[in-house]
Amino acid sequence: MSNTSGPPPPMPSLPWRFTSSMIMGLTGSLSRGFLYGLNRIEVIGLDRFLETLDKRQDIDGREKGLITGSSRREGYSDHTDECN
Repeated sequence: MSNTSGPPPPMPSLPWRFTSSMIMGLTGSLSRGFLYGLNRIEVIGLDRFLETLDKRQDIDGREKGLITGSSRREGYSDHTDECN
């Protein structure tokens, strides 16, 4: 069975493009809502860290490197890691 309707159009139709744009916008909005609405960011010692950064603006006066760290707590457990 061959398709005799011809080649596909060079550009999708206006309703197709509109719907595609709406779906992408909705997906982005939902993702942003979950990211910023359901996460709680907690910074401990921010004032001291910013003071340290301000003191280090003079590149030639630095004596030591600056090491930063992050501690991430997960709200769920992935049991597939325990099986391997």
